[in-house]
Order: sequence, then structure tokens, then C-alpha cells
Amino acid sequence: MKSQAFFARVVVGVLFFWVVCLTMKNDVLAQEQLPEFKDWVSDSANILSFEYKAKMTSLIDDLRVKTSTEIAVVVAPNTGSYSDSNYAQLLLDQWKLGQKDGRGVVLLLVVSDHRWTWHVQAGPGLKEVLTNSSFSKIGEDQMTPYFNQEKYSEGLYYAVAAMANIIDQSQDARIKETIDKAKADVSAGLYDETIEKLNKVLEIDPYYPDAYWSRAGVYIVKGNYDQALSDYNQALEFNPNSVEAYSGRGALYDEKGNYDAAISDLTKAITINPNYSEAYRNRASTYDKKGSYNPALVDINKAIELDPKISVYYFARAVVYFHLAEYQKSWEDAMKANTLGYKVDPLFFGDVKKALKQEAFDNAQKAYGKGKFDEAIVDLNKVLEIDPQSFEAYSLRASMNASNGHLDLAIADYSKAIEINPKDDTVLNNRAATYYYQKDYQKSWEDVHKIEELGAKVNPKFLETLKKDSGREK
Repeated sequence: MKSQAFFARVVVGVLFFWVVCLTMKNDVLAQEQLPEFKDWVSDSANILSFEYKAKMTSLIDDLRVKTSTEIAVVVAPNTGSYSDSNYAQLLLDQWKLGQKDGRGVVLLLVVSDHRWTWHVQAGPGLKEVLTNSSFSKIGEDQMTPYFNQEKYSEGLYYAVAAMANIIDQSQDARIKETIDKAKADVSAGLYDETIEKLNKVLEIDPYYPDAYWSRAGVYIVKGNYDQALSDYNQALEFNPNSVEAYSGRGALYDEKGNYDAAISDLTKAITINPNYSEAYRNRASTYDKKGSYNPALVDINKAIELDPKISVYYFARAVVYFHLAEYQKSWEDAMKANTLGYKVDPLFFGDVKKALKQEAFDNAQKAYGKGKFDEAIVDLNKVLEIDPQSFEAYSLRASMNASNGHLDLAIADYSKAIEINPKDDTVLNNRAATYYYQKDYQKSWEDVHKIEELGAKVNPKFLETLKKDSGREK
């Protein structure tokens, strides 16, 4: 028999009700004799097999946990003086299933002398999900073929499964649509709007772990660490194997300075999914803060191996390299991060440049001290590439060129150093001496006069030699 009309009344719950009426003589029910709710599958007509009753109960339990939809299957010998639709509606109201948001269905099957009818009654929360056409199709595809063979257990089970599938798919679609909107909001920096949409997801499915850990991440951005921790804990309660929740909570512990707890959570995330790059990156950050730079480097290398196009990973490795005093690699990774779209703080670039400059200058001094002038000059060239205004590099390179007999190069470097700092009498003395060795006594004397104008002293022996050789002894 085809489905009765679909009724949507304001009720707080969802009830899926099947009433199977087998042959019984004139058993008329009064309103006050409506059965009390005892189980999701009720069979006062004793026609359901234990196997299918258990399978239906399992289906209903799973759907209730996932979608907050409560389905009751009721098999009874008759509906007394009530019509099928009234009887179903009375049970829907009295049992108050799915009371929160009116997600309920009643299916009535009446069997008498091998004759049967069925009816479906849905609560208002499902009026756009379970339509009259969907009920008719379930009746035609699932119930009628089995009921005609008096296989009531099978017909009921497959009808419940079909309805559960429709409800499940509808909820998944609603959640996906809302999650997509939340992602768009968070990308635009609309954090309050993002939280509102994730709240809607949790209204649809209070047991949806992804919404909890997603919302936790937004709370971290907003600085609400306590609420973020609560959401991560809730996500892990509903899904103890959530790598996102473990990784996120680990990052939160890191932010709060609880590094041991952070490493513990991040290690759990990696154990669950060894290919989850973000957990490696987060653990690398924690190791770095603890001063464990080598383990940090191992982790961030693994993160980049797994996801080589994520820009922030290169910056994270740049930080680790900086702490390992591998400044050139730090610089290269910071530049790579910039190229891939991560905006590296100019202050970080400044720190790396300063460290590279100092490293190269220190190496130059060491090489100079060992008489390895060519090596020293290579390092000083690096310094000047980083800082073209390095007074110290020009001064030292000038001294090395002078020692190597490259007087023109020495003069050029001394002149650049003096241009940067015209009041340094030591460099002026050195250039005066270099001009002397070139026999350019006039320029040597000019430097001597500049030194005297600064109130500094010229080496007496050099001055005496310059006077003699330049013919100014008098």
C-alpha cells in the first residue's frame, strides 16, 4: 500500500515508527493505553527475528550518535481506534524522541490476516530531508517486496537502513557546506564568523571531532588558550586517533611553555600518522625552543620531505639553522620561504645578515693571522657582499692587499674605508704609508695633514722618513 501523506508538526524529536499489525481479534486501544517507550525497536506482535532486531538497534544507535536523530521502530498487532497517521503522531509526541530539534520519523505497518499497510510520520527537523517521495521510494524498493513475502524483519531493517543513509548523507552535506564557509572566513581573517559557523556544525553534529579541533585553532589565534585546550580535549574524546587534535594540542602546549607535554602529544600524532607533516613541523619548533637543535633539524627536514611546497616549513628550518650557527643555510631557507609566499620578518633577515657578516669577518681574521691572505680576502669579499658599507672589511682587506704588494687595491680599499669613516686616524696613517710606498709623497703629506687636523699623531719615524724622501727635511 502506498505511503500516507507526510506530516510535519512542531515536535522536539525524530521518531521512526513501524507498526506491524498481525492477526488479532478486535483488540481496540484507548488513548491512555499507548505503549511506553522501552527500546528503539519494539515488537509487541512478536514477528521480528532476534538477528534483525539487533541489527536495527545497532543502526539506530549509530545514527543517533552521529546525527542526533532518534528512530523508534514499533511493531504492533493493530492501532486500535486510531488511524495509522494519528497513532504514529501520538507516539511521536508522547515518547518525545529527538526532542532537541524535531528530528523524528514514524513508520506504521499494520498486518492482519496476511494483509498489511504502512505509514511514515516525520518530525519538522527532517521535513527537507525525508520527503514524501523518499518515503514512497523506500516503500516500493525496500518494504513492499519483503512484506509481500511476509519477510517483515528484512523489510523493516532495509527500510531503516535506507532512511539512515538519507539522513546521514544529508548531514554530511550540511556539515561540508558549513565547514567550507568556515574555511573561507578563516582565510579572510574573520575569526568570530569562523567560530559561529563551527558552532553551527556542532549544532548539527555535537560529536563531530573535526569541528572541535578546527575551532580550537581559531581560539589559539584569538589568544583564548583555555577554550582551545577544552576543544582539543573534546575532539580527542570523540576521536582518540585524531592526529590534527594531538598536533594542535601539542602546538598549544608549546605556546604555553609546557614543552614535554607538547612533545608527548606531537609524538602521538606522528605515531598515528607518520606522514602528517604538520606534527613534525610543530615538534621541530618545540625541540628548537628546548635548545635541542639537532632533533629539531631532523623533524623539520622530514616535514619538508613530506610537503616540500609549504613555505612556513622553510622558515622554520631557517630558524633551526640559525640556532645551529649555519647562517648561510638559514639565509637560503628564509629566501625560499619568501619565494613560496611566506612573509619573513625583515628583522630576521637582519639578524641573519649580521651573523653572516660576523662569521665571515671572524674567518677572515683567522686566515689573516695564519698568513692565508687569499682565503682572508675571499671571506672579506663575502662580508662586503652582505654589507657594502663595512668599514672594518675595507680596512682589513686594504691591509692584506698592501701586504701582498697590491698597492693600488690597498689605496682603493683605504679610500672607501675613509669615505665611510673620515675621522679614523689609523686608516689615514695606513693610506699615508701606502702612498709613500708608491712614492706619491704629495698624497701622503695630504693624509698626514688630515691626521693632524683630527688632533691625532703621526708615527714619528714615518714622518721623519717621509720628510727625508720627499725633500722636506727643513
